[in-house]
Amino acid sequence: MRTLYKLNKFSALTLVVAGLVLAASNVSCGDDTAAQPASLQGPRAFALAQGPVCLTGQAFSGGVTRPNVGACAEGARGAIGLIANQNGDSVSVVNMSKTGATDVPELINVDATIPGVSGIPVGKTPTDVAAGNGATAFALNQADASVSVIDLWNLQALPKTIDFDAAPTKIALSTSADAATLAVALGHPARLWLHEAVDCACPSGSSSECTADEVICDAVPTQADGQELALPGNVADMATMPGGELLYIVYTDQPYASVVALGDSVPADFGAGCLDSGAAPCEVARVGLTFECSNGVDDNGDGLIDADDPACTSPRGAENADGIARSPQGRAEPDARPLGFSSVSADAFGKFVYVVDRANNQVMVVDATRHQLIDAYNAGGTDRTAFASQLGVAVPPAPMVVAGRVERTLVWQDPNAATCDPKGTCEHAIVRYRYGASVATDSGASFNVHALTTYCEVNDAIISSSDFFAGSEALENSAEMNCLSVPEFPLQYDEQACSALEICTSCDPANASCALPDGQSCDDLDALRTACFGDRLAEENNVRLAYNPTMQLQDATGRESRVRSLGTCTTPDSYASAIRQASTGPADTSCTSILRPQPVHPQTSDAKIRAVEFSRADLLKRSTLLPAGGDQLSSTQRTSLEAALGPIGDSDVVDLNLLTTDDRAIVAESWTVTWEGVIPNTRRDDGLVDADTPGEMRSAGLNLCNNGVEVGDRLTILSAPVSADGSGDALPEACQVFVDEDTRRDFRTWTITDVSAHDFTLAVIDEDGRYAAELPSRDCFAQGVDFEIRAHDEWIVVGDRSGFLSPNTSVQGVCEPVFGADNPRVSARVKTGELFEGPYLTFMMHPGEALGEDGEPITPIRDEDRELSYRFAVERNFRADELTTTTMLPTDIMLAEGLPTGPWLIIADPTSDFVFFSNLSRPRRDGSFLMQ
Repeated sequence: MRTLYKLNKFSALTLVVAGLVLAASNVSCGDDTAAQPASLQGPRAFALAQGPVCLTGQAFSGGVTRPNVGACAEGARGAIGLIANQNGDSVSVVNMSKTGATDVPELINVDATIPGVSGIPVGKTPTDVAAGNGATAFALNQADASVSVIDLWNLQALPKTIDFDAAPTKIALSTSADAATLAVALGHPARLWLHEAVDCACPSGSSSECTADEVICDAVPTQADGQELALPGNVADMATMPGGELLYIVYTDQPYASVVALGDSVPADFGAGCLDSGAAPCEVARVGLTFECSNGVDDNGDGLIDADDPACTSPRGAENADGIARSPQGRAEPDARPLGFSSVSADAFGKFVYVVDRANNQVMVVDATRHQLIDAYNAGGTDRTAFASQLGVAVPPAPMVVAGRVERTLVWQDPNAATCDPKGTCEHAIVRYRYGASVATDSGASFNVHALTTYCEVNDAIISSSDFFAGSEALENSAEMNCLSVPEFPLQYDEQACSALEICTSCDPANASCALPDGQSCDDLDALRTACFGDRLAEENNVRLAYNPTMQLQDATGRESRVRSLGTCTTPDSYASAIRQASTGPADTSCTSILRPQPVHPQTSDAKIRAVEFSRADLLKRSTLLPAGGDQLSSTQRTSLEAALGPIGDSDVVDLNLLTTDDRAIVAESWTVTWEGVIPNTRRDDGLVDADTPGEMRSAGLNLCNNGVEVGDRLTILSAPVSADGSGDALPEACQVFVDEDTRRDFRTWTITDVSAHDFTLAVIDEDGRYAAELPSRDCFAQGVDFEIRAHDEWIVVGDRSGFLSPNTSVQGVCEPVFGADNPRVSARVKTGELFEGPYLTFMMHPGEALGEDGEPITPIRDEDRELSYRFAVERNFRADELTTTTMLPTDIMLAEGLPTGPWLIIADPTSDFVFFSNLSRPRRDGSFLMQ
């Protein structure tokens, strides 16, 4: 059944009202906005209609100002922005189809009879709005428990609404080319209502020939006409995937996202069918958003779900063999998770889904091709999972809403291509695709999250920028469509091979400092390139793809982190004297003297140490696989590459391995390297010697496992022995063994032979009477004792913020390896002359050239009152790229792409009564403004 609705006519006696109210174009915190009457009233949500209806602004006609609405030209798409005003019971209309380079979106006055810039009247308290590729939009009226259907041809709501038995909370519209589906989230109980979307169209002929007065709309359904699916939790947000088949739902009270098939059949990707074994539409998958043991599904079919399954209670446990089992506690899932999922969005091509986790200040990234959560710290290259308790991309505090995006850039064109299209685009080019999202916080700013950067070499015609959008016929029929494939994560490639490749192509192999580690050789560069490129390089259907997972915030500085200066040191007098005695001439005992052991960059030669031209450490590197045209190479690059690959022409494309500091992993802090240093937190006053067994001790307040105490460390009791009555005046004869006539501080020292969470066992050190010859007993240490624990015959490495990394954790009183303990970078100790690999820095503990009588380097020495140590700082040159938006309580965010004036970032803020617009193709301040 179809009902005909006509456009409202305006009287010639009505007032003419201006159509656009804008704040000052330069937006920043503290800027004064234009003092004009506001037209938006609590703007809560934004939608963009890109169907057959085009809005070209407004014009003065017949004594009134009218919106210019009509059919789009053949092959064109509309661009009508819609803003839900929760305090105005209306939906404002925005013309997003301006064509000038400096044009800005225009707020349209729908009804000139109403003062101000009026919108489309809808129900009470519209809190959400949805639009797609059709000629209708839908406003969710929360106070009325209804949905209004908006006829975009006539810019008015249909008389009848879709009424529900409970207040709807969210609304979404699929973008299916066949028949769009309207999805409405309902509460009490939690349900999803589905129905084919109402459409408005001309009864016959092409849509490009349709006029508003010919339009007929479908009958508005009732709640009973739709289908309802039970949901497992309270809906926080929903997002439809491009193509219209799937809907992602996140909840306020569930640790996973539901994937719902909207059509009459289950997509082929879900061979197991509906989770409830029913028929579509239905829930077909759940994607755990914390750890794999949290998706609410029995993955291995043993009847036990998530934490109830024993498979989920070990450091690497997961019901799904391919799942993520890492947890913040390092062993089992936490009993309670702070949940705070508030927003979900997919990019325009449905490659990634992004979810805001407000409780943990992160954005989760989901592989939408395989419907799997990606561990951001193990997406490819260096595995950082041992140093992070989160799975998503860390963002500034209080993220609110997120919008996915794909950014496309033509980075190279073949200079010698024989043919080009009329626009000058040659049929051999390299295109870059940057997948990511924008996330808005409640601090009045938005930030960019980068997930994956893909470089694609295309040996075919490149489409124009205006044709690059989902569903574009030109894109679907081009070779460039093959560039939009996404690999399975994590990507496997050899970071060590990448480092070796860098050395082989930029360093003289004859130089000792350029030697390769671990027996690698520059003789076979092809093998190094293959290992370095790994899964990142793919070739299919006339394109070559280079994948670079990033999974981090966009950097605003453009500078790499670095080790700042050579730092400072402390030198015991006894060690300085030993160096001078071993030298035949004047002895340099300064911090950078080659005579003494010290941390140096692994590739530092002795000559550089003598010249003090070295860094203390090498920072963690990230490899970027970068295809480049021959004419883009520098002379140095060309020379080194031609030595390995042969002659390179200007039209040839070569794959470069670009090593840069992994700024995401770097921490701004100082590091202290100390010979036989006191293990942090182990200088205490709560030691208690066992009453029955000498050499057994306990410290109730110190967790030895978590603090990194190991067998072989040495414990020194700093307290003097006391008798049972608490005095030291009348010690039993047997206790005199613990009294040193020379009062040496470390006389009462023993080696640790066994460690548990709070207890440890000691053994006597046999070193010619230097240490006490008996084990401590309760008879001689009747009260609590002061003690400290030091490493033995090695250096400890401690970061001001990273701390002292322990490879163990306490599990029911037993020391067991933490998750990631097998990672060589989970380290806090190093021997003299060996390589240290820390969380993000590497150095060689150079042994020094001062030799003792045995011809070996002098063993480091520490005095009782002075340590042998070094201290240097790491400078983190990373600052998240921040766009000031002034939106203090953002409730919706959208990236409107494929528009003539460039992509627009749009953020709604109902508390401030404005919508923030920023043209991402223009300089930040010049392209941003507030619409009120």
